[in-house]
Amino acid sequence: MKTHITHWVTLAALSTLLAACGGSGSSGDSSTVEVAPEPDTNTEQESTVPASMDERSQLLLPTHINHRPVSWIVDTDDAPLELVKNEQGQLTLHSQDVVEDTQVELVASDTSRHTLTIKEIDAQKLPPKPKFFAARETIEGIDTDGNGVRDEVEHGLYELYGSKFQLYRASLWRAYGLQLMMENGGSGDFEELSRVKEISMKMVACFGSYSGTNDYEVGEYRSAITSFVFNTDERKKSYEGFERWLSSQLIKAVDVNAKECEEYAQP
Repeated sequence: MKTHITHWVTLAALSTLLAACGGSGSSGDSSTVEVAPEPDTNTEQESTVPASMDERSQLLLPTHINHRPVSWIVDTDDAPLELVKNEQGQLTLHSQDVVEDTQVELVASDTSRHTLTIKEIDAQKLPPKPKFFAARETIEGIDTDGNGVRDEVEHGLYELYGSKFQLYRASLWRAYGLQLMMENGGSGDFEELSRVKEISMKMVACFGSYSGTNDYEVGEYRSAITSFVFNTDERKKSYEGFERWLSSQLIKAVDVNAKECEEYAQP
């Protein structure tokens, strides 16, 4: 018969038990004693965190080290991080937007220090930045990723708004609509012009609803975006052609949802 003992015992109790059984338990006794080891509270356990995390992601931090509660602080000024404790007592580190890989310091109450790199991911999605004159040779310009926003415009908007992802994302929608209007400024196709008008009105609504800006700021942001899109005389003239046609049309506000907006100008 095999006997299993699963409760905790000390080393002294184990020696007494083995002696009573006739030594090491290998003298022919038909019963076997199996003992679960006692938790080791003397061995140091390193309080570690991963070396890096992506921006706009979350990281679960340990709340106990060496069987004792541990707390954490962010020891970097203006770090784009937030510590959040949920109802279950789990401690989560939330990363915000960064415009380049950013190192921050975390300190645990067991005095261990940890360097954590927040990895910037949006700039990695940008297409190659075109050369100055090549980007201005045609009205359409260069759009290597095919998302409807010219490559140099994406770079310019990221430099302005890369630290605020939703604003950057919404600026791409606005630029997408303006690019379409500009490219069709000389079109005489009423059906195509009407299609462009519908999309451009959607992009206006997407920016207003999901950029995170106030109504009184919209004009200022529009000026910045148009300065990137209409950066040559030819482009300005083509857009003005569309504006003249648009002034003769009935314009109505449109309703959009976030999912619909995300279908356009994907980075």
